[in-house]
Amino acid sequence: MLHMVVNTHSPQDCPFRGDDEAKAMVDAIEAFTSTSVANGLDIQGSWASRGAHEIFLLVQATDAHAIDDALLRCGLTARTHSRVLPVVTVAQMLEAVRPSS
Repeated sequence: MLHMVVNTHSPQDCPFRGDDEAKAMVDAIEAFTSTSVANGLDIQGSWASRGAHEIFLLVQATDAHAIDDALLRCGLTARTHSRVLPVVTVAQMLEAVRPSS
């Protein structure tokens, strides 16, 4: 199942603020991505909105609990706010709502 992880940090914790903040955030994100396979996750893509202080990760996982556990282990839970949203492709959504003929 696909999940979009929307990870938000405060301006005070922004990696662009200084070296300490950058190291903490970079280490946590790298830990999440480098252990993703071991944690049963497959990261499909990632994006950042610098001005909004948000990182987006599209993750294939068996369930949201696996993602939540990985966020906790890598340290992102202690530094950021994360929402784990189950998502489907637009094509899948359209197929589900298309009236039967």
